[in-house]
Amino acid sequence: MKKILTILFSVIILTIASQVKAQETTEPIRSYMSLIEGISRPIGNFGSYNYYNNKAGFGKPNNVLGLDGCVYVYKNFGIGYQLTYQDEGELSQNDVILLANGYAADLVKSRVTVTSSNRYTSLNFMLGPQYSYVYKVFTLDVKGTIGFIKNLSTPNVDIDLNPYYSSTSNPALIMHQLSSTGSSFAYGASAAVRWAFADNWDLGIKTGYLNSGGPTLENTNNPNTGGRFVTKQPITLIQTTLGISLKF
Repeated sequence: MKKILTILFSVIILTIASQVKAQETTEPIRSYMSLIEGISRPIGNFGSYNYYNNKAGFGKPNNVLGLDGCVYVYKNFGIGYQLTYQDEGELSQNDVILLANGYAADLVKSRVTVTSSNRYTSLNFMLGPQYSYVYKVFTLDVKGTIGFIKNLSTPNVDIDLNPYYSSTSNPALIMHQLSSTGSSFAYGASAAVRWAFADNWDLGIKTGYLNSGGPTLENTNNPNTGGRFVTKQPITLIQTTLGISLKF
């Protein structure tokens, strides 16, 4: 009985395998370009809200928009690329209150006013090897990339010590963390699934990870004698997007 079941099981496995093989596409895989949009979510230090962590970025989940694609150079292997614009928001009212309380406790033991302007906005360009596996009308893409992030802006933070020291506004008593437009090296990886709903068109969903040491931040009127002092802002993101792809 065991031998019969083993034979039947083997026949079933072989039948399924042969059906899968028969249904796999034999056409050469085609290069593609996708228009993608979704959510860029700060994680790690970039998404932290801790005053005492100088790497905390207070970043917010927000929009990402861009282009993604691959040019195949040998069978299912190709050079993948991605160009995106992302916005990780601005400091909220709760954020500046948290910072003000921290600076007050560390610097003057009294009231400090913190204000902020500008947002985390950036462009990133990533390039790297990609492998794609095709099954029926579905394609699985796995990609590793390196590139850079170009910051268009980061939050500008003003720490005003005048409420404690003076009844009039003295510019020398206002510390500034300036908005940065610097660039930094980045690396990442992503996985995506595309569905071929027409001869030349796919719909897909993609999740990617991106990490960078981040831009250097300039500070003025800050003697760095205590309190929070940020000179570098690491950037780590998880981006989930939907896209429509044109194959060529």
